[in-house]
Formats: sequence, structure tokens, C-alpha cells
Amino acid sequence: MIKINILKNGIVTNSASFKTIEEKDEWLKDCIDKETFGKPEHQRELTPRIHNEDGTVTEATYETVPSEYVIEEIDITQEVEAENLKKQYPPISPRQIRLALLSVGITEVMVDSAIATLPSPDKEAAMIAWKYSTQFERFIPAVEQIGLMLNFDGVGLNTLWERARLF
Repeated sequence: MIKINILKNGIVTNSASFKTIEEKDEWLKDCIDKETFGKPEHQRELTPRIHNEDGTVTEATYETVPSEYVIEEIDITQEVEAENLKKQYPPISPRQIRLALLSVGITEVMVDSAIATLPSPDKEAAMIAWKYSTQFERFIPAVEQIGLMLNFDGVGLNTLWERARLF
């Protein structure tokens, strides 16, 4: 997935995300029309052309972007995939995580013992989070780290999260 930011004087004036390069190129051609380029209200149905001062019309290309604008292309595939995973594995309650762990043979004492092996101040921070969090998020580093200490890889944590949602 590709994200395009249109910047003028370092400020994003327009932004869009695309699944394909072709879709991105079509949008960019539309944006280059001098009357709409960089404006947030730009709509996809605008004609891909530049109106020249002499009254002629030119088809838009990357080379015809008005000089005061900068096009920034960003590959956001990983960010989109991460966001989709967060939606697939939403936060769970302390009750849900504890019951899911217990259902696979892991007690609170075992989690406490795993956390106790961490160096300070990580140990104290993890213990506070384990004891007092009102929800647990699947993709935070502490969950990943403690999960590995309890012999859960990424797939195992995903399965645990799915199980927890049943409680």
C-alpha cells in the first residue's frame, strides 16, 4: 500500500492512500490540475489536466507538479497490516487474559515468576501493568516479551487472544 502526501512549504496539504501504483498515479494526475492540486477538498472525478496561463490544457505528469509543491511517497503496507491485526485482536480484559492463561495451564504465580526475572525497572513496570491494567493489548512490546517468556510465539499469542475473547 502506498501513501502520498502533498506538501507545500513543508505542510501537508493533501494526503491519500492507494492499494496499487496505478490507482496512485491516476489520483496524482487528477491532483496536478492547478486549480485543485494540494487542496483537501480535491475529488477523484476531477479531470487530470493542467490549465496553462496561455489557455492551453496539458495532461498532468509528475514533471508538471507546480514547483511550490513536494510529493512524498511512503510505503505504508506494514502499517496497514499492523492496524488490521490490531482490529483482528482487540484489547481484552484482565479476567479474559487470566482465564485464557489458566485454560492452557499457566497460573498467575507463573506469570509473576516470569516477570520477576526481568531486570529493573522493566520488572516493576511489567508487574504494575500485569496487576493493574484495565485491558491488555495484543501488540505491545511487554505482551510480546512476557509471552515469549511463557513459551508463546506470535501465533501462540494470537491463539491465546482468540481463546480469551471466549471468556
